[in-house]
Order: sequence, then structure tokens, then C-alpha cells
Amino acid sequence: MKVYVIVPINYEYNDEYYSPEGFEEPVAAFRGRAKAAERLYDMEQEKREQYSGEDFESGRVGAFYKLVELAVPDSDVEAA
Repeated sequence: MKVYVIVPINYEYNDEYYSPEGFEEPVAAFRGRAKAAERLYDMEQEKREQYSGEDFESGRVGAFYKLVELAVPDSDVEAA
């Protein structure tokens, strides 16, 4: 079964220092792509309202989350 997972994008690392803590941890998962994309859009809008406009204008930050498609065994998928 395919699932669609929303994960955060971590902008707080560089070439000298990297900590995987909190990086790529799922925020939400869905069985349908349309519902996942809708939730991703809502989450992006909420985050943009909280975030400074400077980083968007400079091009440093383009998105806060990404949608990842994963194939998982049916036995690992539980209904919410």
C-alpha cells in the first residue's frame, strides 16, 4: 500500500555541523494523496504566517514541509 507522509524540511544545519535530531520525522501520514496534499498546503500556510518574510524574499526558505510517497506492507497500516 502507498502512504503519503508529510515531513519537515530542516534548514538549521550546514556543512560544518549537522544533527539529525528532529530531521525527517513524520508530521502526518495519509492513505490518499489528495488529502495529504490538502493538509500539506494548510500546514505551509500556517507556518508562513508565523515566519519572517525576510527569508522568503531572499530565497533561503521555499517550503517548510515536503510530501513523501512510501510503499509499506498492508499489515503496517492502521486506520485512524
